[in-house]
Amino acid sequence: MIQDESLCAAYTREFEEMWGSHTDLPDPARARFGSIKADNVPHILNVAGTRMEVYFAPSDSVTSTVCNLIQTKKTKSLFFCMFKFTLSNFENALHTIFKQGRSISGVFRFVQFCPIRVVHTCV
Repeated sequence: MIQDESLCAAYTREFEEMWGSHTDLPDPARARFGSIKADNVPHILNVAGTRMEVYFAPSDSVTSTVCNLIQTKKTKSLFFCMFKFTLSNFENALHTIFKQGRSISGVFRFVQFCPIRVVHTCV
């Protein structure tokens, strides 16, 4: 479990943008979803001495940012968790680094309404 005020504030700001309010009652007139959301949260945080990056789709250029990180960070392994693969860019980036010999492990849902599966090796 991660407990950090700056991370909590980023998620709270994102939720309140979609909720349209800072109160218990939503304000549909102020609620923002999809392409009308703003890129309004800090992306790089220091959580207990560890650099953490936070992005929310679609406003924060998640696809290009994450694909760039996957392809340019020189680590021996990559761990991920996602609801399901919907963008071929992610799959292609993961496949490229796997072919380069990096270990890839993750948790994801293959399709909506399927049980969550744990993947130990990407092929």
